[in-house]
Amino acid sequence: TGVQTCALPIYTLKGAAATSGAAKLSVVANQMEVAANSSEGERLGELLPMAQEEFEQFVRDVEQSGLLTFGRM
Repeated sequence: TGVQTCALPIYTLKGAAATSGAAKLSVVANQMEVAANSSEGERLGELLPMAQEEFEQFVRDVEQSGLLTFGRM
């Protein structure tokens, strides 16, 4: 199904988040992966804003660390 086709990109996000230290994002991505593999589109939709917020928080944390600026001034 369409929801299941999201599983691979979500799996990739989960691994990248874990590798880069975005632990909370990795946890949410894991929940998204489970939902995608179970064709739970509604649950996936509920988790997407959480993933976005965790990503944005990770970006803020990295920027505050002074290591990267992501092109922002």
